[in-house]
Amino acid sequence: MILGLAVFFRFFRLFDFQFWSVDEEIFVAVVRQVAVNHKLILTSPNVAIGVSLGSFFHLFSAPIFLLAGLTASKILIAGSILGVITTLAVYKTGKELGGIFVGRVAAFLYASSFLVSFSDRRWWPLTPDPLLATLSIYAVAKIIKGKYIYALLLAICASFSWHSDPSLSVIIVFAGLFAVIYKIPLFKKEYLPTVGYLLLSVAPFLIFELRHPGAITHPLFELITGSRGEVTRSLNLLEILRGFTRGLFLTPGNDIEKYFLYTKTYPAPFLSPFSEILTAVLLIFPLWIKKSKARIIYLFIAAFLTGVAIFSLGMGSEFHLYYFVVVWPAFFLLIAMGLQKINKIFVYIFLSIFLVANLSTLLFSSMRYPLVTKESAVEKVLPKTNEPFALIVKDDGRYFEGIGGLFFLKNRFPSNLGYYYAWDWIYRAYSLYEVLPTNEPIKNTIILTPL
Repeated sequence: MILGLAVFFRFFRLFDFQFWSVDEEIFVAVVRQVAVNHKLILTSPNVAIGVSLGSFFHLFSAPIFLLAGLTASKILIAGSILGVITTLAVYKTGKELGGIFVGRVAAFLYASSFLVSFSDRRWWPLTPDPLLATLSIYAVAKIIKGKYIYALLLAICASFSWHSDPSLSVIIVFAGLFAVIYKIPLFKKEYLPTVGYLLLSVAPFLIFELRHPGAITHPLFELITGSRGEVTRSLNLLEILRGFTRGLFLTPGNDIEKYFLYTKTYPAPFLSPFSEILTAVLLIFPLWIKKSKARIIYLFIAAFLTGVAIFSLGMGSEFHLYYFVVVWPAFFLLIAMGLQKINKIFVYIFLSIFLVANLSTLLFSSMRYPLVTKESAVEKVLPKTNEPFALIVKDDGRYFEGIGGLFFLKNRFPSNLGYYYAWDWIYRAYSLYEVLPTNEPIKNTIILTPL
């Protein structure tokens, strides 16, 4: 039943809730070079943090792109499938930590959270975060029992922080915290496969650095030392609490993609501030459970909060709600552990309210410009792109984010990007232009404007 819920929340109205932005645009353009041009990449620059990341996730994504026929809406189905797999992983991890009840409740919450299922309908470097976070918690639970071979699984999960997205650095912090607190031995023969894998995962960076001295180490030094720029904002605990709350309840709306923007922009949904108080109680309650393995989950959440602080203070950047994807499994596992000690009648009432609230959001919400709308616009103008063309977006440009990537997937490359003036530097940084844009007048100009 729980897996059925996971499938339903991720595939019902599938194409109505597929989110596509400039992040996907950059990602698909890079992966297309691997899948179509057969270009083996060692690293891929991440302009958000100014350092290069590895290519494991890009290489893994290439066959998915080919299987989907380079059609964006089909590529994103992989995210929905991965979300169902993650639900199963959450169950296994919950069962390991607290028994069948914890596993079932945690999986139920993960399966039927609208915001989580909404996030699972994407395919970009953050998509595997929930699965990798869940597996890292599972690995730690095994290592604590003396099964040190699971250090390899933990290393694989952690390595995607430099091969997919830096938000997974939370796993590195998590591993460090638990190793110190639980006094995990540093030298075991079971660690040899782990050491071998870690050497393999960093090899692309070593090769790239040898070929291009300073290309990786210099930006990394600037990032670590905080010398890249001034801080623009920081998060407070109320914002973080609201971020967690949205994982529980999300008010239906006709512009649901707004929740993938900034956490501070929109107030907490569903009976706020009651929902915020409820979230705080659910987070704190497991502290009073004796002999509970909730401490492992708290360590993960502490690692997440540490990452939030470092990001806010060191990066000087806005913190987006989608960064919570890495902590959703831990959040629901923690809630399940707390509910384990509560009268089952109240548990069932809570789960019923949770399901009804999230079902209502799924049934009565919509996106203004889902991926399918952007794909339709591209298909209509493709016959006009056989000659060099300029692409211009009028008015509400936010909702046309990522449309350049759809042209890339169709093997059409604008000779001039009159839209996204602010993003042109990203295209240049990632070398996404096969032919650099020209300032010369272009006869064929495509203008996109919201209806």
